[in-house]
Amino acid sequence: PFHLSYFSRTYQRNPAVLAGYRGGEKALEEWAFGPVGFLDPLSTEGGKFLYKTFRNIRNAGFSCFKVDFINYLISFGKDKAFADDSTGRIEIVRRGLSIIRKAIGDDSYLITCGCPPEAAIGIADANRVGGDISTYNSTVRLNTGFLASRYWMNSRLYTSDPDFLIVRSDATASDKHHNTIHFQPQKGSRSGPAWTTANESRIWATLAGMSGGLIVLSDHLGKLNSEGIKILKKAIGNSSGTSAAPLDLMENELPSIWLRKGSSPALAVINWTGKEKETVLDTERFPELLNFVDSKDLWNSIRISSRGRKAIVKVPPEDAAWFISG
Repeated sequence: PFHLSYFSRTYQRNPAVLAGYRGGEKALEEWAFGPVGFLDPLSTEGGKFLYKTFRNIRNAGFSCFKVDFINYLISFGKDKAFADDSTGRIEIVRRGLSIIRKAIGDDSYLITCGCPPEAAIGIADANRVGGDISTYNSTVRLNTGFLASRYWMNSRLYTSDPDFLIVRSDATASDKHHNTIHFQPQKGSRSGPAWTTANESRIWATLAGMSGGLIVLSDHLGKLNSEGIKILKKAIGNSSGTSAAPLDLMENELPSIWLRKGSSPALAVINWTGKEKETVLDTERFPELLNFVDSKDLWNSIRISSRGRKAIVKVPPEDAAWFISG
């Protein structure tokens, strides 16, 4: 909402809506889709333009809004100057989001994405807490870190958005090109081979289902096979509005033990390695784990066994076990 194409009528004919640089010229930066300027939500004209744009969309009948790339208003490109440059950067974002909220009304659902967490509090209904998901294990690992460190935000600051629940892989869908936008060689969070097995799909389905946040689908449902549909159904049917807490957050870079309390208790144990892994559950520190002994997981009917005062679970390579209490 804060990007304006250089080729747009607004950028060319109404420069009063734009933020500038400290030297006085209007901000203009190269973007993935071409050169863009940035709307100034603090200026009178910028605020009017933003309000009118979203009010028109609301009046057209839309009531669910997702706004993205929010942080780039203050973080991308050179240091920008706004109409009231004494205003803090987070407050500038909040002013812009507040104008959007006023335009769409309290009865609309607002999802912010790429937004500083503190800028969305009290304004957005939901906020993305991680990066973009894809069917690369590298992406899932990156987003697991976000879910682990931000699980507490859900239902406190807003409803968390873990990003889409996707299950498409070579084993769960007929579409072999399930990451068509990304070309070789992949880098960073989208690197290595894409998902080839159903168990890789199950890991993300488990994490998304245990996140307590939004469940939004982004697969071509007509191309999912019976296994893909089964994973989706189980993930949706066993989700809850309560976030699971990573019990080994401060012990492992990639937490593997996730406990959900509340009215729908659940336990997930993830094996991030390429070999079968035996996980010992600390029932003395977390006595709630005893409630899951002898229960079978949703994916492979794995059971948690007891060994003395310990609870043990063995999870196949690169797979997840998901237990529902009761």
